[in-house]
Amino acid sequence: MQQAWSDSSWFRSVRVARYAGASSMPRHQHDEASLCIVVAGRYEERIRGHAVEHAAGHLLYCPAFEPHAQQFAHEGALKILIEPAPAALDYLGRHLSLAQAPYAQSTAIGALGGRLLRELAGADTFSTVVVQGLLLESLGFFARADAGTATGTRAPAWLPRAIDFIETHAEVGFSLAELAHTLDRHPVHVSREFRRVHGRTIGDYVRELRVRRAAVLLAASRKPLGEIALICGFFDQAHLTRSFKAVLKTTPANFRRNVG
Repeated sequence: MQQAWSDSSWFRSVRVARYAGASSMPRHQHDEASLCIVVAGRYEERIRGHAVEHAAGHLLYCPAFEPHAQQFAHEGALKILIEPAPAALDYLGRHLSLAQAPYAQSTAIGALGGRLLRELAGADTFSTVVVQGLLLESLGFFARADAGTATGTRAPAWLPRAIDFIETHAEVGFSLAELAHTLDRHPVHVSREFRRVHGRTIGDYVRELRVRRAAVLLAASRKPLGEIALICGFFDQAHLTRSFKAVLKTTPANFRRNVG
């Protein structure tokens, strides 16, 4: 874990952290409150007596001295860890119940995470200003979000099973009918509710999962791009490149060069 940037007005520090696949962090706590943007991968966090699944595009808040534990999935995770200053905490506290460890997920947050990662990896004279702007933008999205909490969400009860099915089958592919049958729901209902809660279609979510899993492999290995494309469910390297640029606004080669 490496500190990449800091500013004392709204954010005290920003760090990029990588977590190995199938690893875990035992129950622990932090002296300071923190924000986290999940850029790639996924993991389960046990906090306040509940298990909460976090994946790419999630932005979450952990209160100071809140015990929690984490179990990472087979692809590991890539996260941006942010220590907010009092001004940021005061702003969020006017809009969210911070004591309940709120979290949100959206395409916009996922895109912000990708942009932040690129700025932190390729810092130049202007990066401090750009990073500060992106972090402030992330606060705005978080405050505006219909956030879930560690004690429950406003999503349908079957949605965690849907997410688990989608993430398990993202690389091999599946049909909406197969997903709906697993949930014992009508396909139209599943599609509509998923988009209502997550702000994107199931197809968009699958594409993001594949891209962000490819990002983990690009950062953690030297596998050829064509091999990574096939592992992550793309037809070929060109398909990976098009999807990667659509989601993270850069090419796989540039991404690997910046995070390597």
